Amino acid sequence: MKKNYISLNMRSGSVFTSEKLEKSELLSSLLSNLFPFSWLGSLLLIFSFLTSQNGWAQVASYTFSQSTGTYTPITGGTAHNASQTDDANYSFSLPFTFTYNGIGYTVARPTTNGFLVLGGNAPSASQYTPLSSGTTNFAISGFGGDLRSIVRSEVLGSSPNRVYVCQWSNVDRWASSAWRLDAGNIQIRLHETTNVIQIIYGGNNAASTSSTVQVGLRGSASADFNNRSTTSNWLSTTGGGTNSASCTFNSTT
Repeated sequence: MKKNYISLNMRSGSVFTSEKLEKSELLSSLLSNLFPFSWLGSLLLIFSFLTSQNGWAQVASYTFSQSTGTYTPITGGTAHNASQTDDANYSFSLPFTFTYNGIGYTVARPTTNGFLVLGGNAPSASQYTPLSSGTTNFAISGFGGDLRSIVRSEVLGSSPNRVYVCQWSNVDRWASSAWRLDAGNIQIRLHETTNVIQIIYGGNNAASTSSTVQVGLRGSASADFNNRSTTSNWLSTTGGGTNSASCTFNSTT
């Protein structure tokens, strides 16, 4: 049984897979199908968590890789809010079943704080550390922290290869008692049939003030996690050793 986890970021590339990547040709084929656009390393970084349709492993066994590519914003679908909003959550009905941690889901619940959860339980609107705290499980975090943002959902493509895109745009962080005007762009993409998860980061104007954010997956409990960590370089993150591991973000990281 396979589990894979994909996340996308700003300047280099990697992908999670559940098996050893001995089959490089297979991986190359998979990536070409997942990312049907040209790769431009100066524009964005892509983290990838991959999962098999029939896999039932915990998210801790998902595999990871990252790649570089182009950031394509969505403009259609559902605008959950019209302007930057702080501490809010929303609901979106998926037109297909997305299998995560061995369970099929048809509802995604994004928050303005850079993450979404799958299923019936909405997280607290003031939840800033979705992978390590709180009681809401089945979280996928692209940039989990105290944020204000514009959130949009759209489904692209046609069955059986549709993609649910949740987008956070004009993202600012609360750090050191003030809003830091980063104007960041983040997407989480959930792929029908393959159950691949992508986290994609577009350009931003990061403020120099540092804060930390959570990036990765949470399964049926906070003890089941698969996250990334760095204090200096998002191009070379490492697997988090604890569910509270984080990525430092500022104008030089």
